[in-house]
Amino acid sequence: MTGSNQNNLILFGYQSCGKSYFGKLLSRELHCPFIETDVIIEQFYREKYLEPLSCRQIANKLGEGGFRLLEMQAVDSIREVSNSVISVGGGTLINQENYSKVKKRGKLIFLDVEKQIIKQRIFKDGVPSYLNQHDPENSFEQMYDQRLPIYAKLAMFTVTLQDKSVRQVLDELTSIYTERDSK
Repeated sequence: MTGSNQNNLILFGYQSCGKSYFGKLLSRELHCPFIETDVIIEQFYREKYLEPLSCRQIANKLGEGGFRLLEMQAVDSIREVSNSVISVGGGTLINQENYSKVKKRGKLIFLDVEKQIIKQRIFKDGVPSYLNQHDPENSFEQMYDQRLPIYAKLAMFTVTLQDKSVRQVLDELTSIYTERDSK
C-alpha cells in the first residue's frame, strides 16, 4: 500500500469484540499511537455539551441520528492519521460514507468473535439503545445476522479470536501490519 495514511491498522467488528483491548496491546507492541473513534465521539460530545458521557449514554441521549453525526465527525478527524492502530465503533462502517473514508486510511481488519460471547458482553451493562428495548434478544440476533455478511465483505483481513491466545492474535495482527500488499 502506498501513501502515508496507508500504514494504519483499522480494527472493526461488533461492540465488545476486543477492538480496544487488542488495539491498545498492539499499539504498545508496534510502538505507535492507538486511536479510538468512540473516545473521539465522547470528547466531541463533552466539548459541545460540557457533560462527560460514554458512547452508550450519548446514543441514549441524542438518539441514533445524533450519535451517528458525532461518529461521522470522528471519522473525519482521523483523515491525516498515519502509522497508528485505529479502532472504529461497531456501526461505523455500516455507513457507506464512513466506509469510503476509512478504507482509504489503512488495512481494515474484522475481529471475529463467536456470537454468544458478543451477546454476553453487550448485555453485561444492560440493553444498548440500538437494540429494541421490548425484544432485545431478537433484536440482537437480527443485528448480528445483518452485520456479519457486511463485516465479512468490508474486511481486508479477518482475525478470528476463537481458540487463540492473546499472543497468537497479536502475532497475526503484527503480521498484517508488516505485510506490504493487501486486497
